[in-house]
Amino acid sequence: MKTPVDFLIFTGRANDIENLSLHPGDKTYGNVFQPLISTTTRTLGAYKVAYHCRLQGFSVQVVDYSKFLSTEQFYNIIDKFVGPNTLAVGTSTTWLYQPLSPRKTLNMVGQYGFEAAQWLPVENFEIETEITKHIKSISPDCKVIVGGAIVNEDSLKNPNIDIVASGYGEVTVPDILMSIKNKSKIKQYYEDPHSLHEISTSTMTWCPEDLITKTEGMPLEIARGCIFQCSFCSFRLLGKEPGSYVRGKDLIREELIRNYDNYGTTRYWISDDTFNDDNERLEQFAEVVKSLPFEISLSAFIRLDLVMLKKQAQLLKDCGLVFAHCGIETLNSESAKDIGKGLNPMKLMDWLREIKQDVWKDVFVHSNFILGLPSDSKDTLRENLRFLKSDDNPLDSFVVSPLYLPKQGTKSSNEESKFTNDPESFGMKIIPWSDDYLKFVAEGNTFQNYINKHGVVSEEMFRVRQRFASTMAQHKNGYKFVFHGQFRAWGLDGCDLHPDKILQLVKDKKFTWLDRNKIEKKNFDNYVERLMSIEKHTSFVQSQLVDADNLKKVSIARELV
Repeated sequence: MKTPVDFLIFTGRANDIENLSLHPGDKTYGNVFQPLISTTTRTLGAYKVAYHCRLQGFSVQVVDYSKFLSTEQFYNIIDKFVGPNTLAVGTSTTWLYQPLSPRKTLNMVGQYGFEAAQWLPVENFEIETEITKHIKSISPDCKVIVGGAIVNEDSLKNPNIDIVASGYGEVTVPDILMSIKNKSKIKQYYEDPHSLHEISTSTMTWCPEDLITKTEGMPLEIARGCIFQCSFCSFRLLGKEPGSYVRGKDLIREELIRNYDNYGTTRYWISDDTFNDDNERLEQFAEVVKSLPFEISLSAFIRLDLVMLKKQAQLLKDCGLVFAHCGIETLNSESAKDIGKGLNPMKLMDWLREIKQDVWKDVFVHSNFILGLPSDSKDTLRENLRFLKSDDNPLDSFVVSPLYLPKQGTKSSNEESKFTNDPESFGMKIIPWSDDYLKFVAEGNTFQNYINKHGVVSEEMFRVRQRFASTMAQHKNGYKFVFHGQFRAWGLDGCDLHPDKILQLVKDKKFTWLDRNKIEKKNFDNYVERLMSIEKHTSFVQSQLVDADNLKKVSIARELV
């Protein structure tokens, strides 16, 4: 059944992994060559843009799992949702760039994209071109739009792309659609790097065609931006004033209740860059949670040193925290100073071990770690990795990754990090690549090889990570490297087994990535089936007005038809 819309958006899920291997044949964690491995959390960006387009009267369909669609499925979806009056088809690229994918010779549009990157995650440019022609054979005036947090102007070198919307899209994309509809003059490049959208009065309504499931963790935005300026970070809105870019608590409560009433949603992952950067905000959110007639649970990005220094452990529990995604990044105190985190990481680990026996005994804690920071030496790296795989490590899960150092001048809606701006001041010297495969990947993805002040070479960090993954695959604590803490908190969407049961199976080597793959494939197939069964789309016939001074509703809520 054809159900054409004004705007069709393709997007991906958070941390989709199709393959992250440096060399074919490697089957270790994070380097698995399988048809589908993905997390179970959808991302917010494309859906937030869709919502704001719907508020302007446009019908929109967002298509998730785009990375895993076959060419045939792309054609089927386009035939269903694209009609003669379709204004645009687009891609939200933030979660779709694949720097190490064997499926494509060109990357998706993104921070690490090729100059003429593809706008669809298909096998090659020729297939993308044929799909683009097919879209325009149905709707000759239809425009191809690419957008996202890290999309760049160079994408316009791809002749299949008509318009680029860089940065935030709540304001720019509805305006683009209105211009297309009214046949007004349209630019090729739009940019909103610092969020024109008024976040304090921001609302969000999910619609039936978004295909929400009761057990999934839904994205929830509490605030935008980060008060910190870590040296490796290139996100926009860094160093914001504490308490700024924050949503009104009444609007957040309304969204939580609406989601529960409509979809039974009780699980959320907070999309904020740092959820716990402001105690006052946490206290307000805890009040909202306490006032709800149902319980919720949260996954959030957390600065663990703030939890310790500001005594936030219980407060975060009161907010519903069950999974803390931390960015400890290093166990080397000098490297911690390099990135702007002054607290001794080992002291932080000792404190975490204590609260994991007490107030956080039911909170699962994960952290990322970076290999090859400016003050890393071979000895400190060896000691850090030894600790991470030992019984002394209090984390429930962790990953290690090399430091990616983008080339200066790489066009993106993101800022250049302090490391990228001036690597020499941190003791990093840019050197040529020696590995041909890494050189190929790096040239396409615009990151550089370097040697730090202790003789640690970036290129070697990829191999260190690979060897460590192989070691962890056989280690007694290898489950911490395989079974992500978020799944230990919530289980796997689509799997009836309790998380504790899955964990035991993982420890016993009876639950592998292949088993998880089967669950994810089932989720994916179910999603596509429901997508192709959609019969109608939502339109908003009345908008909610908000008093910006006191952040309270002053009109009847939106009506949905």
